[in-house]
Amino acid sequence: LSLLIDNSQGVQEAFYHLYNQRARKIYFVSVAMDAFDNMERMRVFFHEAYKNDLNIRCLNGNFTEQSGYDAAISIIRANDLPEAVFCANDQMAIGFIRAMKENNLCAPDDIAVVGFDDIIIARYMQPTLSTVSAPRFTWGSLAARVLIDYLENETPFQPCRIQTQLIPRASSMRNIVPAF
Repeated sequence: LSLLIDNSQGVQEAFYHLYNQRARKIYFVSVAMDAFDNMERMRVFFHEAYKNDLNIRCLNGNFTEQSGYDAAISIIRANDLPEAVFCANDQMAIGFIRAMKENNLCAPDDIAVVGFDDIIIARYMQPTLSTVSAPRFTWGSLAARVLIDYLENETPFQPCRIQTQLIPRASSMRNIVPAF
């Protein structure tokens, strides 16, 4: 059964959300390097950066809040603050923001932060977390439909992508004054 989320669409939206707010020094916090979704997210993010002449620094995480926290601490200690950070999942973005708060930094004023997955807590934390969402109900109902069709009609599985979209929230919404 090959139902995958459309990482490309969501990552492109996240990249341009940050880029269009004039973020040029952007870091990417990855999850496990052998994870399929991470490889896609990283490939697309770096491709968009390349198209816009940006160099992206990558920090490795491991899906956990603690690894996002550790990534933020390493950046803060190096006194090398980016303008924005894209975390390959929401748990790492939450850890990243926690480390920022503990070091008197604010999202999005000091560093704009975007995650991926739209976990429930993302909309309740402070600041609310900008994230890429894939509709779970659509994903689940499509999986059930494909499985039932296979069981009843022996219809072969066809690869399918579930659409994603950026949900911009407070963690990345900077008040940018337009340039004249």
